[in-house]
Amino acid sequence: MNAAVWKITLPPKLDLNLHPILRIRYIGDVARLTLDGKLIADNFYSGREFDLGLQRYAPEIFTSDLRLEILPLRRNAPIFLEPKARPDFGTNESLVKLQSAAIVNQVEFGN
Repeated sequence: MNAAVWKITLPPKLDLNLHPILRIRYIGDVARLTLDGKLIADNFYSGREFDLGLQRYAPEIFTSDLRLEILPLRRNAPIFLEPKARPDFGTNESLVKLQSAAIVNQVEFGN
């Protein structure tokens, strides 16, 4: 199966002091983030968000090729998914979908 691929371009003036996170919502078997072709994070689909802290990859993450690859989830995949995470395949035998990609900031609470 071929992966669906998206190139991700981050805002150049992203404030790293706010500890930004790239939050990805998707449907698929596994999602992979690569930076200049090197795997930096992966995530097996569970219905939850796939988060990546961006600060640790600066400054390269702003000038390098950041890509998201998602492999399709097969209807008959031998994996357990919570009922609420199981997507509606309709008449399809497999499914891959990027639902959203957003930057969120971590909020720190003091004592």
